Amino acid sequence: MFDGCTSLRTVDVTDNRLDCDLLSFKYCTNLTTMKLAGNALVGSVPADYAQLKKVTVVDLSRNAIGGAGKSVLKPLSGARQGRVLRLHIANRMRQGAVRELTL
Repeated sequence: MFDGCTSLRTVDVTDNRLDCDLLSFKYCTNLTTMKLAGNALVGSVPADYAQLKKVTVVDLSRNAIGGAGKSVLKPLSGARQGRVLRLHIANRMRQGAVRELTL
């Protein structure tokens, strides 16, 4: 949906009832804020999120993202060289706990 939008800085699709896999932001090199809360997004965090070096805010709360264990958020560890300043993942509504988080 947003792949290749190099000028995109902020995405806020909060509470829009989106029912799909987590959105892709491949090549969105200037993205700083991702607010995707309150939808029905599913799946694990896409690998291309690791390329989002300027991201400081990620809100994935109130979705059905998930998978088992720490690997669900691993792609975010590359974002901003591990400096995501605000990460919201409350109420993921999916089985599998995030046992360890290193960003």
